[in-house]
Amino acid sequence: MGAEKIGIIGAAGFSGHLQVDAAEKIGTSRILVTDKNTDKLPRVSNQNIIAFRTIQELLSASPNVVIIATPASQNRPIIDEIINHDLRPKAILIDKPLATNLVDAKAIEHLLRPYPEILA
Repeated sequence: MGAEKIGIIGAAGFSGHLQVDAAEKIGTSRILVTDKNTDKLPRVSNQNIIAFRTIQELLSASPNVVIIATPASQNRPIIDEIINHDLRPKAILIDKPLATNLVDAKAIEHLLRPYPEILA
């Protein structure tokens, strides 16, 4: 059985669709999804998928794990938003690549340094 709740940011993209499929296959009880392109979010194939309009709304639903499946250029502000939310997940999985340049990669490392237990 999978994690109780998995949040997927960027669920409307190719990688996001793959992450949703994988979460369904492992039996996740709740799959929480969001994307800037809300009209392109995966069709709800079962009652376990819940779509949110914003990252803040998704985080307020208390996912155990958050998967970031967005273009690498968007990772830094999304990570900042996640770690500054009152309800931080237990783990964050960032789809590769982490960043598109060394400045962003170092900034992400700096943001996550105080939270080594949440980065996967």
